[in-house]
Amino acid sequence: MVNKKGSLNLSIQAIVIVVIAFVVLGLGLGFVKNTFSDIEGSSAQVVGQITDQLNDQIAKSNEPLYFPSQKLVLEAGEEKVHGVGVKNTGDLPLDLMVKFSIRIGQDFVPFNSGEVMSLGEGESSFEAGVFWDDTPQGFSAGEGRPFPITITAPSKFGNYLYRVEVVRVVDSVEQPYASKTFFIRTS
Repeated sequence: MVNKKGSLNLSIQAIVIVVIAFVVLGLGLGFVKNTFSDIEGSSAQVVGQITDQLNDQIAKSNEPLYFPSQKLVLEAGEEKVHGVGVKNTGDLPLDLMVKFSIRIGQDFVPFNSGEVMSLGEGESSFEAGVFWDDTPQGFSAGEGRPFPITITAPSKFGNYLYRVEVVRVVDSVEQPYASKTFFIRTS
């Protein structure tokens, strides 16, 4: 009889341990879910703040292209949400398009939006990318608007020269409108 009571006691303890394990697991999953929900809310808030700042700067400026920084410091391979402001400073409606490129050697190599590209050769090769709306956008006279971008910093340590361009699109032909250069330094 003592042996049966011991096994019954062991069964009750096993059930209690399993119940406690499920409770802790449920609490852990709830914590992780809430943490990721907070991160999503924070990233939406950052995009909103960037858009508000760009709208303010576009309204104050009569520049066709506004990029808020000449130098960004990022971790190698880090993704960062940023933005550019584009403004039609003319008196007529225009179709404008944003483009990004990076300097490799003596040439600027264009990015394909949303694609992390392998760049350079041999030991100096690295990956980098920019994601933005690369379609032509109609702007009325004097209209300015922000363009959110996501930059994937180069995967190798260094200092990289980028160029952001705005081109005017007329009958599917691209004409330069404005451009700026900026640096991304990775650490």
